[in-house]
Amino acid sequence: MKREKLETYIGRQVKVLLFDGRAYEGCLQKTNTDAVKHNPNLYWKHNYYALLDKGGNTMGPIFRCSHVTRVKEVG
Repeated sequence: MKREKLETYIGRQVKVLLFDGRAYEGCLQKTNTDAVKHNPNLYWKHNYYALLDKGGNTMGPIFRCSHVTRVKEVG
């Protein structure tokens, strides 16, 4: 998926389908931003994305935009 399209979903609740066929749901955030500053594993990775729950915990693996097959906004 193109980076520009994926980044339009940042901060929203989404369901992401990755290239391996697995789907994950959570709030989409980009790594290396203030939103993930509390987690060094997410803060030091550049150009990756993560799905977070309401407490700021990751809801699956971190991934690049090229790993995303489909994104669907939920809720």
